[in-house]
Amino acid sequence: MDQEAEQESYLDKKFDEYYENYDMYMKTYVVLEVYARQLASYFYRGLLVANETLIQYVESIGDAFNVGFDFEEIRDRVEEILKIKYNLEITNDKPLEMKFWKWL
Repeated sequence: MDQEAEQESYLDKKFDEYYENYDMYMKTYVVLEVYARQLASYFYRGLLVANETLIQYVESIGDAFNVGFDFEEIRDRVEEILKIKYNLEITNDKPLEMKFWKWL
């Protein structure tokens, strides 16, 4: 392997590490809050359309991010934020339905 190829391989590895770190940061600190806030905003503004599914809303919100992940991986944490910060819970996915969450 020549020096140029070694340098390119080294940079590829460093960029992979950078984007992996970026994805982790976004998932841990940004995406969770944004999903919960946006879903709550749809609900409070009366914008839940009768035939749209949770996944349609999730994909619409996710278009703002350049982070690849499966919403199901973070869903529990998003729903927890919905309950704690916005007093809401998801009651149905297809179509998306939400209601006020009552503390026990």
